[in-house]
Amino acid sequence: MPTSPRLAALSGAAGIVLFDVAWFWDPAAPFLSDRGIASWYAANGNGAWLAAGVLTMLAAPFFLVFAGAVRDRLVAGGASSLQQRLVYGAAKGFGIAVLVFGAVYAAIPAARTFTDVGAPSGAVSRFAGSAEFSVWMLLSSALAVTFAVGLAAAAFGSRAVPRWLGVVVLVLAVPSLANPLFPMAGISLLFLVVSITLAVRRPAPVRATAEQPSPVPATL
Repeated sequence: MPTSPRLAALSGAAGIVLFDVAWFWDPAAPFLSDRGIASWYAANGNGAWLAAGVLTMLAAPFFLVFAGAVRDRLVAGGASSLQQRLVYGAAKGFGIAVLVFGAVYAAIPAARTFTDVGAPSGAVSRFAGSAEFSVWMLLSSALAVTFAVGLAAAAFGSRAVPRWLGVVVLVLAVPSLANPLFPMAGISLLFLVVSITLAVRRPAPVRATAEQPSPVPATL
């Protein structure tokens, strides 16, 4: 795991790149009729599909490291404890969601590879695919938008991150919320922009509160 704060910040970019490769590659079985899905399984192997699932799961640890890096930056920049918990929880939850999605995504090819169960029925294949992507769309969108809102609040309420970044993440929250229409576009840009910005920009120093002089006791 990265130990440098800048490398830790870049783990967000590494995670989203790995995940996007698996997402847009997507060699899983398509949504077909029972006869079509049976023909597809007979003609296609499991290796690429299983590899995409493993690649997705490999992206998850990078998001967990990234969550810690963002939290550390917020702590150093004087963000409130609520903002710290909100941003860290959303980023960490996103990493966990990626891990769970990858495991569910790889379930069918793993079962076919390591057992003799054969191909699932068309109904089972379509149900698994629908569950994976519908849950992922809802969960990923909610966590990404929560992350963006929390980071924007920290940008305007502290010196933890630049204010322009707060504006950018709020703008990117819109396509992130519309993830079913623009799959992964807003979320990918969100994590890339935040990750690269935190890696190249040093945290602003927190302004120290001027100490009040201690009262001089009155002499009798």
